[in-house]
Amino acid sequence: MIGQTFIINIAERADRWAEVTAECERVGIENPIRIDAVTGDNRPLAFNQSQHKAIKAGIATGAAFTVLEDDCVFTNGLPIPQWLPAWDIIYWGCNIIGNDVTVWQMPVRVMPGLFRLYNSWQSHAISYSLQMAQWIDEHLDSTVISSSQHIYDDWLRTAVMPYFNVYVVAPMIAYQRPSRSDIWNNEADYTGCFKQGNEYLNSH
Repeated sequence: MIGQTFIINIAERADRWAEVTAECERVGIENPIRIDAVTGDNRPLAFNQSQHKAIKAGIATGAAFTVLEDDCVFTNGLPIPQWLPAWDIIYWGCNIIGNDVTVWQMPVRVMPGLFRLYNSWQSHAISYSLQMAQWIDEHLDSTVISSSQHIYDDWLRTAVMPYFNVYVVAPMIAYQRPSRSDIWNNEADYTGCFKQGNEYLNSH
């Protein structure tokens, strides 16, 4: 990971905190800082506000940083390409496939191990430059931090990805552990889109 690592975790989910800190130890992420997730009946809104809370904590470090969600799992170690172009956001894993009706621009390889990212969902493992985080903090609008009309990861897709240097590592190394989603209140398993995404990156 890049810089200090912050992990969003709901207080009552001590099980997830134990799992994700074990993952961090396994792959060499030192001293992650817990972000106490915002909760409430409006769970998508609480999710948006939790992400914003983590962004603010990262800005306070004065450097680039990483935000994980507490269901994050790593498949491998954490290689960083030896040389990085100017970057604003790096995804360590995400859904680049979309869904059955998604039509969007797919990632484009810029160098071995790194693709320019134009569209994706999920926000379980993201590194932010300090300047990008400051921009996000200033530009998150009311549909993200005051209502649930726009979920944070899709806001990044529409408000950030087209205009900034956003990349995804290839192969992706972080996915979400299959479990009950605290946002959607159902069983969620995104491992299929993770596998399909890596197949796409490998073939392009």
